[in-house]
Amino acid sequence: MLKDKKEKLLQILVAGDLILTKSPDLVSKFIRYVTWSEQSHIAIYLGNELIIESQNGYGVRVVHINEYLDTPGVEIFVARVRNIRQDRIFEVLDFSKEFIGRRYDLFGLVGILTKFMVRRIGLESLVNFLGQNKTADPQKFWCSEFVAFCFSKIAVKFVEHDITYITPNEMYESDVVDKIYF
Repeated sequence: MLKDKKEKLLQILVAGDLILTKSPDLVSKFIRYVTWSEQSHIAIYLGNELIIESQNGYGVRVVHINEYLDTPGVEIFVARVRNIRQDRIFEVLDFSKEFIGRRYDLFGLVGILTKFMVRRIGLESLVNFLGQNKTADPQKFWCSEFVAFCFSKIAVKFVEHDITYITPNEMYESDVVDKIYF
């Protein structure tokens, strides 16, 4: 079954596709709950069965697609940015590789999740008090921030607000992408 899933996925993937995941682990469940999202992680498909991502504990790195496929219970979603020439996608991919080795922004992610949680329980005034500016290190990224930043290189705008507050689900539901596989 895993082989069939991988074959089907590889038949539709093209370089530059967005790969989103949902897993049964507690961190994924928490992120999905707080952000009202179906997915909790996002990465970019580089081609040749390779993915670039920013992952807690690793930072920005390249991994084989099997790392996603071999993880029990992981659901994979694929989206493709609309109306982008392939040469522009390669600009994004080349740009993304410049960040390999950058650290994961756990502090920034915790701050953003805190704001989402406060908003979720209805304390909008506290969200405003916490401010709208990212206070974390601008040289570090969490997953959706990294992907949005890479695509900003070619002026792709997934959301109207600051990309330091973007979620994987916002990117998946954005008007600039087509859902390819879910």
